[in-house]
Amino acid sequence: EEGSAPITFGVLGDAQILHLSISKPSRDLSYAAIDSDPTLNLRTSDLIAATYGLAPVDPSLTRDALGRQLQQSSFITTSQPGTGLGRRLIDLYATQSTSEELAAEHAIAPEISEVSFKYYDGATWLEEWDSRITGVLPRAIQVTFGFWNEPPKTTQQQGLNLNTTPPVTYVNYTFHIPLSVPEVIY
Repeated sequence: EEGSAPITFGVLGDAQILHLSISKPSRDLSYAAIDSDPTLNLRTSDLIAATYGLAPVDPSLTRDALGRQLQQSSFITTSQPGTGLGRRLIDLYATQSTSEELAAEHAIAPEISEVSFKYYDGATWLEEWDSRITGVLPRAIQVTFGFWNEPPKTTQQQGLNLNTTPPVTYVNYTFHIPLSVPEVIY
């Protein structure tokens, strides 16, 4: 929902997007008053709203590990989806509202062309989670990453197509949340 208020507790998410409310103290302790100029790059609190999902990929914003601008041919091809894993971190109290959509400047891993989330309540994997309703954190969050594989040039020999590499390789990773309390009690 466009212009919705950020969550102030726990986990809110569905299969496509994940919002986390986390405490992340600043090392340099450079905090600003809530009513200060919002153009300053200072935080007003330790609470951060982190959003993960797919973001559009802008090749002009991509850099390699050394900070050099990547050429479009070495980064994005015409067959590659125009999205990548995105992350947005905002000061929970320095913003009035957030958008559900991630922008191109939030893309952090353009090689991940698909991502999905599942939430474990202690007994069942669920497609959605809202800590504001359940009052607890999920026991675990499973993230499925889809890594884009550049399709190899097809080789045709005697009418057979030897191109067997799928365009996306899926990797599952489960993040366990040890501080959570099971929602389902046996």
